[in-house]
Amino acid sequence: MPSPSEPAMPRRETAAQEIVAQEAGAGRALPLSRFRLATTRDVGESRRLVAGLLQPHDLRPLTRSGVDTTIHYAPLDRLAVMFVRYGGDVVVDPGAMERFFLLMTPTAGRMGMALGDERIDCGIGTYPLCSPGVPFRMTWTPETAILSVRIDRDGLRSHLSDLLGDEVTEPIVFDVVRGLDCGRTPGWAALLDFVTTQLQTPASPLGRGRSMRETEALILSTVLNLFPHNFTEALRAEVPPAEPRTVARALDYIHAHAKNDVSIADIVAAAGTSARTLFRGFRESCGTTPMAYLRNARLDGARRDCAAADPAHTTVTRIATDWGFFHAGDFAACYRRRFGENPSETLGKARRAVSAGRPEGRAGGQAGGQAKS
Repeated sequence: MPSPSEPAMPRRETAAQEIVAQEAGAGRALPLSRFRLATTRDVGESRRLVAGLLQPHDLRPLTRSGVDTTIHYAPLDRLAVMFVRYGGDVVVDPGAMERFFLLMTPTAGRMGMALGDERIDCGIGTYPLCSPGVPFRMTWTPETAILSVRIDRDGLRSHLSDLLGDEVTEPIVFDVVRGLDCGRTPGWAALLDFVTTQLQTPASPLGRGRSMRETEALILSTVLNLFPHNFTEALRAEVPPAEPRTVARALDYIHAHAKNDVSIADIVAAAGTSARTLFRGFRESCGTTPMAYLRNARLDGARRDCAAADPAHTTVTRIATDWGFFHAGDFAACYRRRFGENPSETLGKARRAVSAGRPEGRAGGQAGGQAKS
């Protein structure tokens, strides 16, 4: 029996059947299976492996059956996504996280959590978000499987500073109890599913370069705006209007660096304001967001290059890559929505123009303009 200070054993449900179905191929594959780090029945090795991903902690089996541990781990830059299943009745006691926030959700089974005086029973659809400096303990059953997002403490603080336009010096502390059900919103569920699905796809650009940084920024912004914490009111305060020269600086930067590896943080820094103020300025001046404007500027540049290219010496793929589009299918779809034709058709016009002995006129509209339907 666990001591009174330990979290109560979570209620057992029929989640074991879900795991069996997953592993038998009848349901979805286990999350992040492409990133399998280890499977082991050794308690010490399980403890050592997870400690290497998070921090030293206590892992204590409650029965003689021990553990049957599975660990999948996908590192990004300021984030990592991980799937852990211990396959036994265990108490996991990390104490207080030091360098990371840990956003967890059971994908099977249940998890009991002790957080100060609070005792929380977490099942599928709950999202406890633990902050550095706040001790907690967990009790897992053999059916419990947890998908977690590990968020770098300094990375989140820097991102919040960008959003607020002011340096954040106090620790960010999330309200675990109030935030338990926040992840049930369709937006977060869809975002988490998108990230895990993309990471599972070998050809996905999400795990590298510009796409990784933009996706991380979206995740950090979503977490800060969705889950309650001690800076929530500051984030919800009225956003001051952007001065015209602020937006103009951002536009100049975008057009000068459209071919470069540009993040939203780069645009905000060039504009000299907060991210929220810049977003308001773009909504009011351009009818879109800074990153959407950047994407359109890149599409316009790609269209100009397609129209002016010598088809004997270049390809659509090369032009797309030059402008930062590394997934051919996504590029073609975005191009078609904006211009009403495929990039290959634009290049084909250039080919016919060359055959006819005349240059094809340059095409392309304003980056902030509306795409064709």
